[in-house]
Amino acid sequence: MVLALLLGLIGGVSADLLLRFYIFKDSALVTTGGELNLSSGLYDRSNIVIQNPKKVVINQDLKVQETINAANDSLIGFFKKLSVASSSLEFNRAHYYDLSKPEFTGLSLTADGWIMVASSKVNAKIPLKDYVAIGKNKQIYTIDQIVEYKKQNIWLFHLASANNLLVKNLSGAENLSAGQMLLAVNWNNDVTLNSIVSLPAKYQAIKSSDQLAETIVLEDTIDARFKNSWLFGLGGDLIALVDDKAQIIPVANMNSAIYSFLKTKEFSTPFLGVNYTRLSGLALAPNKSFNPMGENGAVIMLDDSKVAVVKSSPAEKAGLKAGDIIISVDNVEINSDHDLAVAIQSYKPGDIVTVKFLRNGSISSADIKLGKLK
Repeated sequence: MVLALLLGLIGGVSADLLLRFYIFKDSALVTTGGELNLSSGLYDRSNIVIQNPKKVVINQDLKVQETINAANDSLIGFFKKLSVASSSLEFNRAHYYDLSKPEFTGLSLTADGWIMVASSKVNAKIPLKDYVAIGKNKQIYTIDQIVEYKKQNIWLFHLASANNLLVKNLSGAENLSAGQMLLAVNWNNDVTLNSIVSLPAKYQAIKSSDQLAETIVLEDTIDARFKNSWLFGLGGDLIALVDDKAQIIPVANMNSAIYSFLKTKEFSTPFLGVNYTRLSGLALAPNKSFNPMGENGAVIMLDDSKVAVVKSSPAEKAGLKAGDIIISVDNVEINSDHDLAVAIQSYKPGDIVTVKFLRNGSISSADIKLGKLK
């Protein structure tokens, strides 16, 4: 009896070793507990085990489906208005809009009818009375206003009598990251997953406090079907527009101006007036002592046009100079996670912000009223 148990134990251990080291020699991700092991094989990293990977995949699929459904609820198609001479009880194809063929599409920004559009088919002289807008629920709207945001080549349409449109959050630049999964959705319910490979503008040498110029490089080229479509994060926020030339337009670059327009009917952004470089993007040479803040802060520096502080700007009026290191805005530390331009562009023109800066080893503070750029 004891001998049989001993032989059985030895056989079990031998079989496990055989499975692990011979049969599954090239399958380093397999574990005997039904887990996904990312600690060896092609994954040269510390021990990471995902329990129940099947559940993780299912949860991601559910999140993707939720994002698709929510995106569809916010899409609006624009169609040439049909000219119906008379009504009849007989079916007449000419009396129906072909929902698969919009002239262009948009996405609702507000419940009361403001729609964002990126399309070369739109211009300031487009005859609004000749078009209608149709939601995915087949609700038909007339259009009573059109406004152009020239800096981003974006158009805002207003739908008359709209009052319950579903809207999406616009993602800020601070929420963008390399490796982030994105979902492209178009009007015809085509969907594809993509991911951000890099964000070149995040790491440019000299930046302005007064504009965001984020660029997104995707892993896969945008397919022709996804011209005039929308890129969403898996959390449901709108990340970017894809125009009809397949150019990607991050909404982070226009958030401040759009919010300003929706409140004041004027496209404007806050103005501080400095050019800077991030210390987190620099490496200090050995045996050099410079910044007691370490890698935190934004150094005011000359840009290519030899300007560090814009003349007559709020920054100049507050006494900021080239070489000053801005370390915080309203007690939010400027570092690798919190960029100066992103911080400034989260405010409105006219807001007063407290800027702390380092000069010659001493920390000073200035309350600065932000100006306005149109």
